[in-house]
Amino acid sequence: MNRTLVERARCMLFYANLEKNYWAEAVATAAYVINRSRQSHYKVKLHMKMWKENSDTQGNSEDSSEYDTDTGELDETYHPPYPIRQNYNSNVTLRSARSQAKQDEAQNGKMGLLCLFTDLTDPQTVEQALASPQATEWKRAMDEEYTSLMKNKTWILTDLPPGKKALPNKWVFKTKTDQSGNVQRYKARLVIKGYAQRWGTDYEEIYSPVVRYTTIRYLFALAARYGLAIDQMDAVSAFLQGKIDREIYMQQPEEYKLGSQQVNVFGLHITRDGDQVLLDQEKYINDILARFRMFDCKSVKTPFEAGMKLGAKNEEDEIADCPYQQAIGSLLYVAQGTRPDISFAVNTLSRFNKNPTTAHWAAVKRIFRYLQGTKDLKLVYTKDGNEKITGYCDADWASDVRDRKSCTGYIFLLQGGAISWRSQKQQTVALSTAEAEYMSMSSAAQEALWLQQLHAELGQEQSNPLVIFSDNQSAIKLSNNDCYLPRSRHIDIRYHFLKDHTVYLIVQYSTSFNILHLLQDGRTPESSPRGSGGEITLAIPSHRNYGAIGGIEKVTYTWADINAFATESRARSRRVWNFWKPSTSGMFQQRKQLLRNVNGAAYPGELLAIMGSSGAGKTTLLNTLTFRTPSGVMSTGTRALNGQPATPEALSALSAYVQQQDLFIGTLTVKEHLVFQALVRMDRHIPYAQRMRRVQEVITELALSKCQNTVIGIPGRLKGISGGEMKRLSFASEVLTDPPLMFCDEPTSGLDSFMAQNVLQVLKGLAHKGKTVVCTIHQPSSELYAMFDKLLIMADGKVAFLGSPEQANGFFKELGAACPPNYNPADHFIQLLAGVPGREETTRTTIDTVCTAFARSEMGCKIAAEAENALFYERKISSGWADAAWSEAVSLRARRSPYKASWCAQFRAVLWRSWLSVTKEPMLIKVRFLQTVMVSILIGVIYFGQHLDQDGVMNINGAIFMFLTNMTFQNIFAVINVFCSELPIFIREHHSGMYRADVYFLSKTLAEAPVFATIPLVFTTIAYYMIGLNPDPKRFFIASGLAALITNVATSFGYLISCASNSVSMAASVGPPIIIPFMLFGGFFLNTGSVPPYLGWISYLSWFHYGNEALLVNQWSGVETIACTRENFTCPASGQVVLDTLSFSEDDFTMDVVSMVLLFIGFRFLAYLALLFRARRAK
Repeated sequence: MNRTLVERARCMLFYANLEKNYWAEAVATAAYVINRSRQSHYKVKLHMKMWKENSDTQGNSEDSSEYDTDTGELDETYHPPYPIRQNYNSNVTLRSARSQAKQDEAQNGKMGLLCLFTDLTDPQTVEQALASPQATEWKRAMDEEYTSLMKNKTWILTDLPPGKKALPNKWVFKTKTDQSGNVQRYKARLVIKGYAQRWGTDYEEIYSPVVRYTTIRYLFALAARYGLAIDQMDAVSAFLQGKIDREIYMQQPEEYKLGSQQVNVFGLHITRDGDQVLLDQEKYINDILARFRMFDCKSVKTPFEAGMKLGAKNEEDEIADCPYQQAIGSLLYVAQGTRPDISFAVNTLSRFNKNPTTAHWAAVKRIFRYLQGTKDLKLVYTKDGNEKITGYCDADWASDVRDRKSCTGYIFLLQGGAISWRSQKQQTVALSTAEAEYMSMSSAAQEALWLQQLHAELGQEQSNPLVIFSDNQSAIKLSNNDCYLPRSRHIDIRYHFLKDHTVYLIVQYSTSFNILHLLQDGRTPESSPRGSGGEITLAIPSHRNYGAIGGIEKVTYTWADINAFATESRARSRRVWNFWKPSTSGMFQQRKQLLRNVNGAAYPGELLAIMGSSGAGKTTLLNTLTFRTPSGVMSTGTRALNGQPATPEALSALSAYVQQQDLFIGTLTVKEHLVFQALVRMDRHIPYAQRMRRVQEVITELALSKCQNTVIGIPGRLKGISGGEMKRLSFASEVLTDPPLMFCDEPTSGLDSFMAQNVLQVLKGLAHKGKTVVCTIHQPSSELYAMFDKLLIMADGKVAFLGSPEQANGFFKELGAACPPNYNPADHFIQLLAGVPGREETTRTTIDTVCTAFARSEMGCKIAAEAENALFYERKISSGWADAAWSEAVSLRARRSPYKASWCAQFRAVLWRSWLSVTKEPMLIKVRFLQTVMVSILIGVIYFGQHLDQDGVMNINGAIFMFLTNMTFQNIFAVINVFCSELPIFIREHHSGMYRADVYFLSKTLAEAPVFATIPLVFTTIAYYMIGLNPDPKRFFIASGLAALITNVATSFGYLISCASNSVSMAASVGPPIIIPFMLFGGFFLNTGSVPPYLGWISYLSWFHYGNEALLVNQWSGVETIACTRENFTCPASGQVVLDTLSFSEDDFTMDVVSMVLLFIGFRFLAYLALLFRARRAK
């Protein structure tokens, strides 16, 4: 309050341009205004207090009663606020509605708000009604109301006893119109002012729950079946036969006279169209849209945002002056009348009537926006529809984030239309999906029995039992099993009544009826097509699915009894030289236990952080949860998705894994990278336009719009995006398929505090959209710690705590290890459970104490119960009592393909990315061509202008071999880093099911093929005629073709070295020693005829041999004379002599070309096998 006084005083002085000398007067004025203003924190209580103080000053000592809005009772000891000014018939209290309304306005101060949210076409007071152009109609309506009240002896006229208070009353006027807006009647109601309703909220509403809409809709369905005429009967007045257990005194109504009649309308617009009966509330929807200033709003496709979690306080302040309850009441009327599609949303929001926040009000407005676009939807009952009542029930699991209770939904159909439905939160917490579904079936059975009775009373009794469909086989078997089951013994006895009614009800399995989604999670159709029977169905298509199994929107991931072991001497340490050791030694290898009986759960809409010191088991747990345990580590335990045991295939289809290291093709831009991810990650049936829209959505959601056209960058070579943007790009790559479950391995590693907070905000936003997010984090700051929804603190491979940060503070405080003030809780907890050298025993004792205390706590017991449920379901599957989880979806994927995109789509996408990488790599294009031109000119200058003489023969042969050597070394070292540098990227993407290994290999080689076809042509064109080789154009083109072939053989050998090497440095070190033997056997340094027989096989693998022979044959064949310029020296007389001297033959030319083609194919095939081996080994 002091701060409020100071701020208001400063504002007054500032806007009044006064000096600080008037500070005391400003503070006094601020206090005066605050004391006389309506305060949202006090609401009605403040006015009651002011009322009492006012009555004390009036000196009225007579006692009367007052209606308390908080308790709903009368306070007999309260003093009246007003003196009695006018008497009629002795002591009968009279008071005009006009003066009372003015006084209410002065005390409540809410008339401004009332003007904003109420319909001003109807008069608010008697004076306005009698002064309006419709004064005659309003007076007639008042007469009818008063006459009806008098005929029913609603009150008796009496004197006001001493000590009692007479409650005032008010006339409420309402214009009733038809569907087209034409006025049908003028309605007036006399209501007592009990102050249970508030101005601007629900003061104008009159609730009279005298009709059950299920009965009305049932009668309309019968009318559609038998073709009955539908007429309307209105009652003058309808009264509930209830008794008031105390005396209530009311002031006499103002302007009372004799009069009139009331028409009772249900508010449903009924249309008869042939054999169809249609129900809608379009007129009422238009009215409430106009009433809440939403008539011109834009429509949305769903009444409730998918994945949105609303708590009692969702980080926003409460809003006091908002017609929240009034809006909820209006929407409930629509939901109960003709719109089951908003039942879930309205039911969820009605839980916050007491303290709504801005988030709740925004959700209410979203329902109005949804109604704006779907107000013409109708319930349709047809003559040809199903004549038997059919029910469908379903339930989610632990959807309420506050108390983890589930939501029940059921609906019943007759004559093709819905006659009864409900969406409500269950009263108890379900420990499994089967239990939640079982309770849902019980609720549906209660409604079904009542419908059967109604059906029978009207002579429409069904010969067969009423069928209720459910999609949970475990719950169905539980309802049909009369045996005592230990796993279900805790279920409340009221739900077991379902077993006693199996004679009248049949529960069957069905998964085809999607309308239940709108009763348990608010999903609705983009359009409502008219069915074959003439009905407008409200069935909802499955949620848009970018790659997950079954389109599942929310996943609760639980794990139980997770254990992990690592042997001290692993299989990889077993070398060839110790093969002689006895194999039984491996049987007695000591194993180190990394994880010990770890239980836990991650829920939708929550960000779960796995914390702990180094060696606590964070990364091991995350790898075990994602089925990514490395070699040498053995893990056991149960992992469950929505209560059903998970498989690696199902988890891979439903989850995304953001690894700690960011791996990208640095020459691509952010948008190009995401486009490629969309092409290979999304299911093959999704059109290209929808993929691109999804890419743009993700770019916008993760704040990558500014850098979408910026290259990613290569550290040390090419500057690109920042570290935080790179981490967000990793998230964007994974959320393209909109997975409901996400795992992140230390997402803040290597980032500064600002970037780390930015990344955590992204994860937090994904969690708020309904995703289940699990991440490991080493040592977060206090700001990051406050952003986590749940913490899983690991210590020595065991669970030390699992709960919210607030619960963590309370838990450690109870153990006597409270976090000191102004200290980072994360640092405190990690240091408390971290091992200290020299104090291992003390640390171990502390860890055991904390872990044992948590296991015995309420939170630990709840997690253990969920884990036990997962174990129970796994044992049912192993025993054959239940079907394997996700078996149908996984088998479908196994039959189809493990990859989401087809082979051709993968090839196009990877080839496109590879070509972009080639064209954007400056080293590959500019430097290679520059190198080729410089070397060709250098060789041409050195061997320039050779003649066919004795000296020219040696020089030409040397130039040709230099030609061959340059083509080999230049191209081998150009590609020796292609695969080994991208190997981590390939392995990650290949194991994620993005593309095949053969697709990647073909795309990479084909993308670089144009470059390696152009380089030898450029080299030959420059150097061939400068050296003075055979001038025949035919020989030139043959030499160019041989150079291209030699280049591709050398490139293939470079690919083989690259695929077989772990790193670029290893490839560069291994390459030259392997190439030199092939070069020595090329026929230049060692004559082919003098090669030792035991080394002759090397020459058969040497492309130097085949290339040198083919080029020399192309040069010297057909040369008849060679000039001899020196005497006493051996001089070859012709080209044939030159070839014979080198042990080459013209007849081997074709074999040389064929051999180089075979080497090209063989080296590439071996390179592919090496790549495939490395991919499988890494898996």
